[in-house]
This record gives sequence, C-alpha cells and structure tokens, in this order.
Amino acid sequence: MSMDARFFISLLGLVLCATSPTHGAETQLLRPSFAVPTRIALSSTSVYRYETANFTITNAPTAEIAREFGEAAEVMRRELAMLWLGRELPNWSAKCPISVKVGKNFGASGDTTFTFNRGEVYGWDMNVQGTRERILDSVLPHEISHTIFASYFRRPLPRWLDEGAATSVEHISERSTYKRMLLEFVDPAVRRAIPFNRMVEMQEYPKDYLPLYSQCNSVAEFLIGQGGNRKFIAFAKDGLDSDNWNAAVSRHYGYDNLGDLQVVWIRWVGKGFPDLASYEPVLARHRQTQNLRQNLIPKFEPFEPVIAGL
Repeated sequence: MSMDARFFISLLGLVLCATSPTHGAETQLLRPSFAVPTRIALSSTSVYRYETANFTITNAPTAEIAREFGEAAEVMRRELAMLWLGRELPNWSAKCPISVKVGKNFGASGDTTFTFNRGEVYGWDMNVQGTRERILDSVLPHEISHTIFASYFRRPLPRWLDEGAATSVEHISERSTYKRMLLEFVDPAVRRAIPFNRMVEMQEYPKDYLPLYSQCNSVAEFLIGQGGNRKFIAFAKDGLDSDNWNAAVSRHYGYDNLGDLQVVWIRWVGKGFPDLASYEPVLARHRQTQNLRQNLIPKFEPFEPVIAGL
C-alpha cells in the first residue's frame, strides 16, 4: 500500500471518528466535536453555521454537513501538518471561515485567500464546492494544505510549489485526471508544457492554467516519491531562502540542476509514471553517470527533443 493510500485511510478513519453524533453545549474547546451547529434563517431557506477551534463553516445546507465539514477540517489541519511539517500547528488567532456549496451540480473546486504582512499571515477566507465526497477527499485537503504552507513559509509561494504540493493530497481520481492532461500537454504537437526554469519563477497563474496544474502535480509527486513530504518542504524552503532552485535541487535530490531534473522527469512521464520505489535504480544510475553540460538551463528547450527520444 502506498504512503498516500495509508494517509487517506488514516485521515478518513479520523474523520469518521470525529463526525460521529455528539451532544453538548456550544463551546470553544479544542475538541470541536462538542460544538453545536447554529441554524440561520435566510428568507425562505436556512443555512447552518458550525465553529471549531480554527474554522467556521458559514453556510452549510444541513446541520449534519456543517458539523461534518467543520470537524473534518480540524482533523485534516492536524494530520496534514504532521504529513508536511512533522508537527501540529498552533491554533490561529482568528478562525478561517469556510463557505460551502454541496451538490452534484457543483464541480469540485475551491479557493483560499489570506494576507501576508511583516512575517504574519491572517485574513483567512475559504470557499469549497462539489459533492460531499469530493469536498472531503480532495477540495478540503487541497485548500487546507494551502493554509499550512502559508502558516509555515509566511510568504507567497511560486505557483508550481503551492499547487503541486496541494494537488498531491487530492483523491486518486483527481490526480489521475492531471496525469491524463499532462500526457496531452507534453506532446510535441501540442507544446503546452512549461520549461522548468520558467515554472519555478511563476508567481501568478497563467491564462492557460491547466498545463501548470497538471505539470506541477506531477513534478511534486516525482520529488515527494524520492524522499517524502517533509524532504520536499525542506527543499522548498532551501529554494525560497537561497533563491537558487538549481542548487536546492542538487543539495536535496542529487540532480545537477533544474535541467537535469527536467530531463529525468520527462523520461519518467514518458514511461507512464512508474512507481518511484521500483524506478529508484534508474534514478540512482542517472545520478552516478550523468555529466550534464554547464549552463544547461538557459539553453534548454525542454519538451519536443526529449519526448521524441523516449
């Protein structure tokens, strides 16, 4: 069983435990299962509000969903912080409101905003939508990962890093969709993939954002598979602090530079994303024998010649 499979089984088990029916007075305890959903009447409809230590579900359609999503968010915040950082986060000074839209007519998506100021992060605001299952197994883990990265790094992240890491904890069905899209985007006839030296510098979402999402998900998965989530975070911190991603990828993963990583990654993609545990001997041989040209990145036009040689 893969690491992420074990993580999701553990996470879903904790969510099921956390969302069992509970009774008691409304309170601000660290154990959110004792809170009681609050009904809010808006014209002819009602929505439900539910507060935990760090989140407020603001407009759930039922009391059960309000409680379930609120308690699941707390479980995910704790478990994902352990996954990425190896420790839990302290409680935020202000709760993160989560607006939810639940139903089969809503495509799975979300967005989270916050403000960085002088090393602090605040002003959380999250929106999630989709079916109940997709919100719980993909959208909430994705958006809560963004809040964990913001709390840890306390600065804006390059888009590839933020989205690549966040998409890596989505359900396998979502990640499989990214893989299918990626295989189209790296096709030499399509040429919608992004050279790594440009990818690591992107601070804003491009208009053509699907190639970014599919590619950064794959690159994050490729690196996480070579040492785990906490090693990936250490690499990210090194790259951000030094502003030298070539040196960071060399120090943490043994590639000469981004161009070297790109060559090996695209070959891995071309072979159909083999399991990285079985692919490690190939990576080890590459690290031992590769003798890249100097100044590869400025000259590298990545995808067409590499794919043609697969």
